[in-house]
Amino acid sequence: MTAHSNQIPVPPRPFTKVLEDISNGYRHHARDVFRSFCRLAACALAAGTREEEYKAEIKERRWTGTDLAKFSEALAALVLQMEREPFCDFLGPAYMEFGGSRQAGEFYTPMSVSKMMARMIFPKPIPTTKITTLADPACGSGGMILASAEACGHPTHLRVTATDVSQIACDMCFINTTLWHIPTEVIHGNSLSMEVWGYWKNLAFRIQESRLPFGSESRRGVEAP
Repeated sequence: MTAHSNQIPVPPRPFTKVLEDISNGYRHHARDVFRSFCRLAACALAAGTREEEYKAEIKERRWTGTDLAKFSEALAALVLQMEREPFCDFLGPAYMEFGGSRQAGEFYTPMSVSKMMARMIFPKPIPTTKITTLADPACGSGGMILASAEACGHPTHLRVTATDVSQIACDMCFINTTLWHIPTEVIHGNSLSMEVWGYWKNLAFRIQESRLPFGSESRRGVEAP
């Protein structure tokens, strides 16, 4: 028996506390730290398809090796938090904590509200014989998508199109849907004017896309392979 056998394991620090280590008394504002964390994490989870964005973010913000190690630690802490509370959005509340702009009309939708709405949309599990499409024209951090993925019972049989005018919202949504393996195409654009400034398909979306019958419409329910 070791000397530590009766000690209660210490839970890992929340990822926001790790990010605070970078901003406290340092050269970067907390909002900028969180924004860069989301960009770097989204790029790191993109399976090699966003390498140029990753390099540009590091160069523009002049992040050091020590900073990048902290960002990696924060991502690991986020994953551990998500494993403890499946399909819960931690990024949206963190964004508001780190300086989300209420003046710009940015308000976090409580997860309880998202889950209630998701249960209304998906009162029973979706069929596994076809792909069920879902669109969120103002996705924010993706909380509604996470709630829908949980309520539908078979998230890998969803096919999500998520749009937002905010780049950081797109990055948060990309992180959430990628880590929970929800097939999602994230669009940086304006759902009203139909302007599009960028788009990214997460790994789950690309895997699902590769398995669809040749010539299938990507935004229409199709028979699953």
